[in-house]
Amino acid sequence: MNVQAVIFDWAGTTIDYGCFSPLAPFISAFAKYDLTVSLDEARGPMGKLKIEHVRDLLNLDTVKEQFYKNNKRVANEDDTVAIYKEFEKQVFEGLADFVVLIPNVAETVNTLRQMGLKIGSTTGYTKEMMDIILPLAKEQGYAPDYCVSSTEVLRGRPYPYMIYQNVLALDITDINAVIKVGDTVSDILEGVNAKCISVGVVQGSSELGLSLTEFMKLDIEQQKIRSNIVRYKMYAAGAHYVLDSISELPDLINAINQNFSNRKF
Repeated sequence: MNVQAVIFDWAGTTIDYGCFSPLAPFISAFAKYDLTVSLDEARGPMGKLKIEHVRDLLNLDTVKEQFYKNNKRVANEDDTVAIYKEFEKQVFEGLADFVVLIPNVAETVNTLRQMGLKIGSTTGYTKEMMDIILPLAKEQGYAPDYCVSSTEVLRGRPYPYMIYQNVLALDITDINAVIKVGDTVSDILEGVNAKCISVGVVQGSSELGLSLTEFMKLDIEQQKIRSNIVRYKMYAAGAHYVLDSISELPDLINAINQNFSNRKF
């Protein structure tokens, strides 16, 4: 049995090196309600459905304390929706600017197609956001065979339903022959919960949190240190494999195909 399909995440995996497009809108949306969220805090739930991301941030102790101090009550669902709507407005304003393919994505996907693999995708973005992203990515040479967003299934990450939807749409016969590739802990858990092969990618990831320019300015030793922190975090979440670059994926798949019976799980 060989690998039949690869299901990619979007921001931080195939586009938007460092996953910056949602970051400023999250921080700014909370700031409008006099709530300060740090860069690290804003990145924490990255990969989830965006309104779930807002809920997670509102549940941070630092944010709950601020909210209670400002409002003399705890946050409720109306507050979640209000902040999310502000986030959504801001993210739509700048979303197109971040639809830039991460290096080697188009070439890697072309190689995977030549290997006979189907290409799927899942995302924490909404369908309306993907309606903007998909044609722009296609212009740059990347167009998966199927894409499903968190708003099109019962639950988004870390639940496995988007992967299952890909399996159905792509007519995959065995979940064990599917590889899920992503850049966040939520991505890793999505793959683990689907019982498929879960692969993390370090460079370009939200977990690394650096632009390409910032990463290249680091010396080799610092690149290794920062990358290893992300690698360990992904393995701790249950990743079966963690790659430095997406360009390593074809070789990994060849190795899996050659020795499928000796997988890590």
